[in-house]
Amino acid sequence: MNVKNRIIAVLVLSLAVCSCFAQGGGGRQGRGRVGYGLAQLLARPDVQKDLELTSDEIAKLDELRQSQRGNRGGGGGAGGGGGTPPDPAAMAARRAEQEKAVLALLTEPQQKRIKEIQIQLQGDAAATIPDVQTALGLTDDQKAKIKDLQAKQNEANQAIMEKVRSQELDRAAAGEARTKNQQVLKDEIHKVLTPEQLTKLKELGGKPFVADTAGGGL
Repeated sequence: MNVKNRIIAVLVLSLAVCSCFAQGGGGRQGRGRVGYGLAQLLARPDVQKDLELTSDEIAKLDELRQSQRGNRGGGGGAGGGGGTPPDPAAMAARRAEQEKAVLALLTEPQQKRIKEIQIQLQGDAAATIPDVQTALGLTDDQKAKIKDLQAKQNEANQAIMEKVRSQELDRAAAGEARTKNQQVLKDEIHKVLTPEQLTKLKELGGKPFVADTAGGGL
């Protein structure tokens, strides 16, 4: 089974399973997708604790986050109710600009640590991050394969979004389906990386991060 068919198969299976629980409780799933962007991570109390952020730093990050949220505009956001899908290149450029602004508020050790935490939480999917790809020494062929995997995942997630819009699927079930697709992406990226690169990726994660799953974590 090729990668695209595998992702679609997981998607179809997850939708079938989730539909049985569509009217069930929210729990973690009701909180939507787990975000691993730097701004999202820095909103987590457990990450703030690990980085030993001061109250002043937290206040500045909150202010920046609110500003960035207000500048998103109305053109095809992830939670939009129709219209054309957002442009991936534009989204990537905006995300890079936002992350640059976030990092500017941190000290150098904090910048290094937040990137380590990001790598740990993303796992093998961290190989989609340009800086990580450079550190791992990915070949052009490996980068192309990972880009293709991301495109296929985006297609699958777009299909989920359409089902939410058409009310065939509620947001809790959609979150679970996206999580399953993310795991497929990780599994396939794992196959693209060499054993040496996988070892290097683990090293880039730094010291273990202990997530607070009961409070501000996953």
